[in-house]
Amino acid sequence: MGTFVASFTASLNAAGNSVTVVDTSNYTASGEPYSGFTGRTLTILLKDGTAYTTVLFPFVNGNGDSVTFALDRDYSLLLTMTCSKASPVSGSVYIASNIYTFVNYTQNFIYGLIQNISANPSLLNDVIFQKGLKTIYNELSNATLAGSTFNDQQSAQSALDRAYYIISNSVIYF
Repeated sequence: MGTFVASFTASLNAAGNSVTVVDTSNYTASGEPYSGFTGRTLTILLKDGTAYTTVLFPFVNGNGDSVTFALDRDYSLLLTMTCSKASPVSGSVYIASNIYTFVNYTQNFIYGLIQNISANPSLLNDVIFQKGLKTIYNELSNATLAGSTFNDQQSAQSALDRAYYIISNSVIYF
Protein backbone atom coordinates (compact mmCIF):
# COMPACT_ATOMS: atom_id res chain seq x y z
CA MET A 1 0.00 0.00 0.00
CA GLY A 2 1.35 3.43 -0.99
CA THR A 3 1.27 6.67 0.88
CA PHE A 4 -1.35 9.30 0.10
CA VAL A 5 0.01 12.73 -0.84
CA ALA A 6 -2.46 15.53 -1.50
CA SER A 7 -1.79 17.56 -4.66
CA PHE A 8 -3.62 19.95 -6.96
CA THR A 9 -3.21 22.35 -9.87
CA ALA A 10 -4.88 25.71 -10.45
CA SER A 11 -5.52 27.49 -13.74
CA LEU A 12 -7.18 30.69 -14.83
CA ASN A 13 -10.15 30.39 -17.18
CA ALA A 14 -10.00 31.93 -20.66
CA ALA A 15 -11.91 35.04 -19.56
CA GLY A 16 -9.50 35.52 -16.65
CA ASN A 17 -12.21 35.99 -14.03
CA SER A 18 -12.21 32.60 -12.33
CA VAL A 19 -9.77 29.92 -11.25
CA THR A 20 -10.33 26.17 -11.52
CA VAL A 21 -8.55 23.94 -9.02
CA VAL A 22 -8.15 20.28 -9.94
CA ASP A 23 -7.33 17.65 -7.32
CA THR A 24 -4.42 15.67 -8.77
CA SER A 25 -3.98 13.42 -5.72
CA ASN A 26 -3.72 9.73 -6.55
CA TYR A 27 -6.39 8.11 -4.40
CA THR A 28 -6.14 4.78 -6.22
CA ALA A 29 -2.39 4.12 -6.02
CA SER A 30 -2.19 5.30 -2.40
CA GLY A 31 -4.55 2.57 -1.22
CA GLU A 32 -6.69 5.28 0.39
CA PRO A 33 -9.78 5.51 -1.84
CA TYR A 34 -11.64 8.82 -1.84
CA SER A 35 -14.63 7.07 -0.25
CA GLY A 36 -12.61 6.91 2.99
CA PHE A 37 -12.32 10.70 3.19
CA THR A 38 -14.83 12.79 5.13
CA GLY A 39 -14.30 16.12 3.43
CA ARG A 40 -12.09 18.42 1.41
CA THR A 41 -11.75 22.20 1.54
CA LEU A 42 -9.84 24.79 -0.42
CA THR A 43 -8.68 27.79 1.58
CA ILE A 44 -7.52 30.83 -0.37
CA LEU A 45 -5.41 33.36 1.54
CA LEU A 46 -4.35 36.90 0.68
CA LYS A 47 -0.79 38.10 1.33
CA ASP A 48 -1.63 39.25 4.87
CA GLY A 49 -3.02 35.81 5.77
CA THR A 50 -6.69 36.83 5.71
CA ALA A 51 -9.07 34.58 3.82
CA TYR A 52 -10.05 35.61 0.31
CA THR A 53 -12.52 32.74 0.46
CA THR A 54 -12.93 29.16 1.62
CA VAL A 55 -14.52 26.71 -0.79
CA LEU A 56 -16.05 23.36 0.09
CA PHE A 57 -14.58 20.89 -2.36
CA PRO A 58 -16.90 17.86 -2.44
CA PHE A 59 -15.69 14.43 -3.50
CA VAL A 60 -17.16 13.20 -6.77
CA ASN A 61 -14.60 10.77 -8.17
CA GLY A 62 -11.54 11.70 -6.13
CA ASN A 63 -8.95 11.89 -8.91
CA GLY A 64 -9.63 14.85 -11.17
CA ASP A 65 -12.38 16.49 -9.08
CA SER A 66 -12.46 20.24 -9.62
CA VAL A 67 -13.84 23.37 -8.04
CA THR A 68 -13.95 26.96 -9.33
CA PHE A 69 -13.82 30.32 -7.56
CA ALA A 70 -14.16 33.85 -8.93
CA LEU A 71 -11.57 36.63 -9.10
CA ASP A 72 -12.46 40.31 -9.19
CA ARG A 73 -8.89 41.52 -9.95
CA ASP A 74 -5.32 40.21 -10.04
CA TYR A 75 -4.04 38.43 -6.94
CA SER A 76 -1.13 36.41 -5.66
CA LEU A 77 -2.87 33.80 -3.53
CA LEU A 78 -1.87 30.98 -1.23
CA LEU A 79 -4.15 28.04 -2.05
CA THR A 80 -4.37 25.21 0.47
CA MET A 81 -6.31 22.01 -0.16
CA THR A 82 -7.09 20.01 2.97
CA CYS A 83 -8.39 16.45 2.72
CA SER A 84 -10.06 15.22 5.92
CA LYS A 85 -10.10 11.59 6.94
CA ALA A 86 -11.63 9.90 9.99
CA SER A 87 -8.68 7.49 10.28
CA PRO A 88 -5.50 9.14 8.95
CA VAL A 89 -2.71 6.81 7.86
CA SER A 90 0.77 7.44 9.25
CA GLY A 91 3.07 8.91 6.60
CA SER A 92 0.28 10.26 4.44
CA VAL A 93 0.08 13.97 3.67
CA TYR A 94 -3.44 15.39 3.63
CA ILE A 95 -2.64 19.07 3.05
CA ALA A 96 -1.14 20.68 -0.06
CA SER A 97 -0.33 24.37 -0.51
CA ASN A 98 0.89 26.42 -3.47
CA ILE A 99 1.19 30.10 -4.31
CA TYR A 100 -0.39 31.18 -7.58
CA THR A 101 -0.08 34.64 -9.09
CA PHE A 102 -2.84 35.64 -11.49
CA VAL A 103 -2.15 38.66 -13.74
CA ASN A 104 -4.88 38.57 -16.39
CA TYR A 105 -6.54 41.91 -15.51
CA THR A 106 -3.22 43.77 -15.74
CA GLN A 107 -2.30 42.02 -18.99
CA ASN A 108 -5.67 42.93 -20.52
CA PHE A 109 -5.26 46.56 -19.46
CA ILE A 110 -1.80 46.71 -21.04
CA TYR A 111 -3.15 45.10 -24.20
CA GLY A 112 -5.80 47.83 -24.34
CA LEU A 113 -3.00 50.42 -24.20
CA ILE A 114 -1.22 48.66 -27.05
CA GLN A 115 -4.42 48.79 -29.08
CA ASN A 116 -4.64 52.53 -28.33
CA ILE A 117 -1.13 52.95 -29.77
CA SER A 118 -2.17 51.05 -32.90
CA ALA A 119 -5.17 53.34 -33.34
CA ASN A 120 -3.21 56.47 -32.45
CA PRO A 121 0.52 56.11 -33.27
CA SER A 122 1.24 59.59 -31.92
CA LEU A 123 1.00 58.02 -28.43
CA LEU A 124 4.50 56.68 -29.10
CA ASN A 125 5.68 60.28 -28.67
CA ASP A 126 3.48 61.02 -25.65
CA VAL A 127 5.91 61.08 -22.73
CA ILE A 128 3.20 60.75 -20.05
CA PHE A 129 1.53 57.85 -21.85
CA GLN A 130 4.84 56.05 -22.40
CA LYS A 131 5.93 56.55 -18.79
CA GLY A 132 2.60 55.13 -17.55
CA LEU A 133 2.88 52.16 -19.93
CA LYS A 134 6.43 51.41 -18.78
CA THR A 135 5.42 51.73 -15.13
CA ILE A 136 2.49 49.32 -15.32
CA TYR A 137 4.44 46.90 -17.51
CA ASN A 138 7.23 46.98 -14.91
CA GLU A 139 4.72 46.11 -12.16
CA LEU A 140 3.40 43.20 -14.25
CA SER A 141 6.97 41.96 -14.69
CA ASN A 142 7.68 42.40 -10.96
CA ALA A 143 4.55 40.44 -10.00
CA THR A 144 5.32 37.62 -12.40
CA LEU A 145 8.96 37.34 -11.34
CA ALA A 146 8.20 37.48 -7.61
CA GLY A 147 5.19 35.15 -7.70
CA SER A 148 5.90 32.63 -10.43
CA THR A 149 9.69 32.45 -10.26
CA PHE A 150 10.46 33.07 -6.59
CA ASN A 151 7.17 32.04 -4.94
CA ASP A 152 7.15 35.37 -3.05
CA GLN A 153 3.48 36.13 -2.45
CA GLN A 154 4.13 39.37 -0.55
CA SER A 155 6.22 40.99 -3.27
CA ALA A 156 4.00 39.71 -6.07
CA GLN A 157 0.84 41.07 -4.46
CA SER A 158 2.51 44.41 -3.69
CA ALA A 159 3.36 44.78 -7.39
CA LEU A 160 -0.21 43.81 -8.34
CA ASP A 161 -1.58 46.35 -5.87
CA ARG A 162 0.54 49.07 -7.49
CA ALA A 163 -0.68 47.95 -10.94
CA TYR A 164 -4.27 48.00 -9.68
CA TYR A 165 -3.74 51.57 -8.42
CA ILE A 166 -2.46 52.63 -11.84
CA ILE A 167 -5.43 50.98 -13.58
CA SER A 168 -7.88 52.57 -11.13
CA ASN A 169 -6.28 55.98 -11.66
CA SER A 170 -5.53 55.64 -15.35
CA VAL A 171 -6.65 59.20 -16.04
CA ILE A 172 -3.55 60.36 -14.13
CA TYR A 173 -1.14 57.97 -15.86
CA PHE A 174 -2.44 58.05 -19.41
